[in-house]
Amino acid sequence: MKNITEILSQIEFFNIGPFKFYTYGIIIGISVIILIVNFFKRLPLKISNNNSLYISIAIISLFSIFCARAFFVLQNWSYYSSNLTEIIDLTKGGYTIFGILAGGLIGYFISWNIILRNNHKDLNAFDLPDNLFLFLPLSQAIGRVANFVNQELYGPPTDLPWGIYIQPDKREQGYEQYEYFHPAFLYESILNILSFVILNTIDNKIIKGRNKHKGLITGLYFVNYGIIRMITERFRIDNQPIFLEMIKTQDIYCLLMILLGLGIIFINRSQGKVSHESQKFDNNR
Repeated sequence: MKNITEILSQIEFFNIGPFKFYTYGIIIGISVIILIVNFFKRLPLKISNNNSLYISIAIISLFSIFCARAFFVLQNWSYYSSNLTEIIDLTKGGYTIFGILAGGLIGYFISWNIILRNNHKDLNAFDLPDNLFLFLPLSQAIGRVANFVNQELYGPPTDLPWGIYIQPDKREQGYEQYEYFHPAFLYESILNILSFVILNTIDNKIIKGRNKHKGLITGLYFVNYGIIRMITERFRIDNQPIFLEMIKTQDIYCLLMILLGLGIIFINRSQGKVSHESQKFDNNR
């Protein structure tokens, strides 16, 4: 009897009548729905019922999708330069989380300055991002399962019991003779679940709506995910080092994420202290 991973590795799509459904897309869709449902559950009605929020989400989504695809195409330009028509073929995946985050930040910056801050005077710039990043790690953990369906993001060969079967045509060059590999995507999924637990524990036990902690969840998410990716990149064989045979392009992205996260935490903590001291002064006048 075939190993269960051999069976699952072949479920790339299935048909129901005349319709073809891609398993990758379904898994990603489920992860996005979970993120959206949890995001809206925490929003006050006066925000969730305002059209400005939906316009902003549309803008953010467009920037995220475009940048996610652009990052992937640029990282694999040696292939796409000879297969230009496949740039717009989105049925086989081909997005990067770094592109999604970069596009999302650009889209949110535009939306916040043009739409949101004018329609929600009592809204802090980090209220919506903090709310989103509480649940994004859970969504990512679920979405990473889709990488197994596409037979991608795996590590070096292994004889460990949890090694996954990779089809011959999906094996990286130089590894054709091996069958089972480290599930790098699964390692990232587990670490994302840990990040999800940490962020929600901090939100429930420490923050509890305190203004001086605005941006803490956002900053911690970037720090956490930067560290997570630096760890899992050590297992991936699809991304090759570009500097001193150690550093990959993704490592540079990770470092930038960590610095961004630390910057957000430091700046907002400083502003929170100033705001807190000002409030104490006003109360004592």
